[in-house]
Amino acid sequence: MSYIQDLKNVFIEKNRGIAQVIVVNVAVFLTTGIISVLFILFNKPLGSSDYIQNMLGVPADVTRLMYRPYSLFTYMFVHAGIWHLAVNMLWLNWIGSILVDLVGSKKVVACYILGGLFASLIFIAAYNVFPLFATVKGSAFLVGASGSVLAVVLAAATLTPDFSLRLLLFGDVKLKYLALVAVLLDVLQIAGSNAGGHLAHLGGAAFGFAYIRLMQQGYDLSHWVYVPVEYVKSLFAPKKMSYTVSKPQNMAAKPQPEQLNNQQQIDEILDKISAQGYENLSSAEKEKLFRLSNKN
Repeated sequence: MSYIQDLKNVFIEKNRGIAQVIVVNVAVFLTTGIISVLFILFNKPLGSSDYIQNMLGVPADVTRLMYRPYSLFTYMFVHAGIWHLAVNMLWLNWIGSILVDLVGSKKVVACYILGGLFASLIFIAAYNVFPLFATVKGSAFLVGASGSVLAVVLAAATLTPDFSLRLLLFGDVKLKYLALVAVLLDVLQIAGSNAGGHLAHLGGAAFGFAYIRLMQQGYDLSHWVYVPVEYVKSLFAPKKMSYTVSKPQNMAAKPQPEQLNNQQQIDEILDKISAQGYENLSSAEKEKLFRLSNKN
């Protein structure tokens, strides 16, 4: 069917990282929802949505985490409800698209995953350090992409703080102020009923800031994420025929031209963005940043 091929194309085509993450999140939400409905119809309580979220979410208790290490990854693709999913995916698509134009799709996906992992570690640490959580540590668990999404939002705001977005009722708002409001809202809500979740969000935000600062200094934390992500994407790629062409033994190999230092060129452009803003890049610099980022 054509829609199945369309979904495959999302993972085959280049620079579709944001779409890929959204598809995975929606697929997990639909799959877990359908499983929950089927188990409820057959009166099987272990199929309830709370149970599924518990199994895929990150437990605050370190002992339980030892039996569910996979949850450090799965939790960031699981949501508690349709609005939880919708808000996170809208933010990711809106702000993530800005970051894709600056650093490329691969680095944004890496920011999402690494930001989510760091957010979960902050969540676990908070529940095992602060007395506030002592009585609920054994049953608490974390689900949702909010920490990952805030990592992307802060990464974009750190890289291009003066980028303006037009908001309904507010007009043009710089990205740095939008990110600041998001962080402050999480800080204020720590006093509410979901303190651990908001601390996790702040952990993701902190990672997004550090991710870009380190990248500007020449340290790319995202490389180790590429291997498993590219492997998953390769499962959807069509098979290619391979063949070899033999050369006469006396034919000397042509010397390869010296490769340009792509990372150095990216760093120079990122430094200019940090100092002057993305809007002050020339068209040639924007094109070069987009092209080189997708090669790295």
